[in-house]
Amino acid sequence: MTIYIFIFITSWSSSYLYSRSKDSNASAIFCILTFFFLFIPAALRYNIGTDYKNYVAIFNKILYTQKASQEPGFLLLNQTIQKVGLGSQWVFISVSFLTYFFLFKSIEKKDFYLAIPIYILVIYGMSYSAIRQALVMSMSMYAIKLFFDKKTN
Repeated sequence: MTIYIFIFITSWSSSYLYSRSKDSNASAIFCILTFFFLFIPAALRYNIGTDYKNYVAIFNKILYTQKASQEPGFLLLNQTIQKVGLGSQWVFISVSFLTYFFLFKSIEKKDFYLAIPIYILVIYGMSYSAIRQALVMSMSMYAIKLFFDKKTN
């Protein structure tokens, strides 16, 4: 539990500093820090989350049988990681990176200090078990942002 409290406090603090910073260099540093405070624990976790072993089993099934009934995007991600010669941990690293990349792209700077703690309290814990769903949610948020940005321009 201590690690999650640490993630919450450090992420909220750095997101607040990012939202309030007028200096572009400082803003970039605080944004990157916030990203890494969320990304590193999610990417480097081992056997955390109810579906962790299932995702490893899916990776191995694709690796050894080349047959798996998975979503095309998730199947492609697993196959790409395997072709490059990386292990199953890279599925978690890749999905975590993409999840937070799209999440960060979807949040306006002025709202960042509010959105990040809400995300941590509502979705972050779930994202350890439902990695595909968390990725799709962050991609959907970004798509909605692009839609409304285009509509207002």
